[in-house]
Amino acid sequence: MSLKILLVNPPAGTENPLLPLGLAYLAAVLEKNNIPVETLDTDALGISEDEIKKRLLEINPSVVGVTMMTATFDASERVIKLTRQTLPGAFILAGGAHPSALPEETLKEIPEIDVVVREEGETTILELLKAIDGQKEISSVKGICYRQADRIICSPLQPAVENLDSLPFPARDKFPLERYKTHPPYGRKNPYMHLITSRGCPYNCAFCSKAVFGKKLRMRSAQNVVDEIEELVKKYKVKEIKFYDDDFTMSMKRTEEICDELLRRKVKIIWSCATRVNLVSPELLKKMKKAGCWLIAYGVESASQDLLDSIDKGINIGQVKQAFDWTKKAKIKTLAYFMLGLPGETKETILRSISFSKELNPDFVNWSLTTIFPATRLKEMVKQRLEKKGRIIHYTSNSRDVYRLNWDQEPLFVYEENIPIEELKKYITQAYREFYLRPKYILSQLTKIRSLAELFYYAKAFWGMVKTLYS
Repeated sequence: MSLKILLVNPPAGTENPLLPLGLAYLAAVLEKNNIPVETLDTDALGISEDEIKKRLLEINPSVVGVTMMTATFDASERVIKLTRQTLPGAFILAGGAHPSALPEETLKEIPEIDVVVREEGETTILELLKAIDGQKEISSVKGICYRQADRIICSPLQPAVENLDSLPFPARDKFPLERYKTHPPYGRKNPYMHLITSRGCPYNCAFCSKAVFGKKLRMRSAQNVVDEIEELVKKYKVKEIKFYDDDFTMSMKRTEEICDELLRRKVKIIWSCATRVNLVSPELLKKMKKAGCWLIAYGVESASQDLLDSIDKGINIGQVKQAFDWTKKAKIKTLAYFMLGLPGETKETILRSISFSKELNPDFVNWSLTTIFPATRLKEMVKQRLEKKGRIIHYTSNSRDVYRLNWDQEPLFVYEENIPIEELKKYITQAYREFYLRPKYILSQLTKIRSLAELFYYAKAFWGMVKTLYS
């Protein structure tokens, strides 16, 4: 194959960029099949459009693949347009969460894109490159959308990768590893990297998009996971990892197997993860602590059981309290995620959630506005509610989009029902202040410091919180 591939992560201005694992997996698959591939993480490098243009000309790829998240739609669009201007003959692909959720809309929105790759791309990109290289018809490639004359054609979806162990480990060495740093509250030591051990989630939370990995759970074996961790430790000298799965303990049995394998091989590494409050037990938490786990993030979302039920969160307040109590007893730190502005949210439910966050008393708390993403049931819920009450607020810094009417195509939206968005933002600031500025909380965290490294970590976390509150 004579093609040369470039995979691009757009310049989203992220303060603490993460290595784009999706692109790293694609790069690894291409390398395994002896297809020349380069990567350009413009976000991590922090480079200007002039520098991006210079890199494009230097690499001179025949195929350019750009990843697109809904939140980085505008940045991806700019890179794609710049690529078309700089390399008129290049074949441009777009993949990731946003084009997977809205493939036809993405093609209409950005005419410079030649093909949208839907859902998982490891199998699709190999088939597609054969078509681009003239070895097969593009109509035979599954998992894509493309233009044919004045129509958009979407082929049948590609079957999901069933055996995740068959995938090569992400080609991390093709990325600027020195640019990826940990940041509070998610990590304490560098070098720091993240990995994913499963795909798909069978739960039905209304706000969650399953556009890429779907609902069917597929898991890597414990042996395969620990093989990758050993590579991170030995090859990249990593001191801390974060499991980036939606719910790391979805199979508590497999999580225990991973812990056992880490202990058996005597892999010395600290790690964090996220999971659900109904997917832990005292015995599992003790094993996780022994194997290096220091932090677990739980999605609490709200203290209102009615709101939790309305979004099909599938948990109850009793389970939340129990999970945090068990985790603290296992001497693992906790992070609680809350969201404000769910359909039906009131001042009373917000104040109850703020009070509940202090009652739970996790080590860290994160508050966010409920944002409507494409391909979620929350979007459908909001559509129904809009007939009776509320309105949609366009929540993006790109002012040119404000007056569009078709919000299916838009990057970020917030549903404003009982409480204006500006007031919701003020409540988030209030929630942070009431939680983090409590003398009791500050004293309790100070008493947990055991080294200068931890002191530096907490000082950095505190400064980040101050910037958030007073920016």
